[in-house]
Amino acid sequence: MIDIIELAQNESVVLDSTNNTLSLVLLTAADVVIKNENNVEYAHLQAQYEIFTLAINTGVYTATNQSSNAAKILIVREFIY
Repeated sequence: MIDIIELAQNESVVLDSTNNTLSLVLLTAADVVIKNENNVEYAHLQAQYEIFTLAINTGVYTATNQSSNAAKILIVREFIY
């Protein structure tokens, strides 16, 4: 499944890796921080077209746009049954 999410400044989205692998592609140059359930920084995406993958069943994460411009993120979910 593929989603494109646009995040305004300081807006967040929850990313759940239960039963799927998540690949994120930052489509715009922005400052997006991914934190785990314990609010610990797990990844920091800044460059346009930067790619990051969250492995299957590793938890729930939050991606937050910390830049002043909107951030577009392409999320590809590979479900494992």
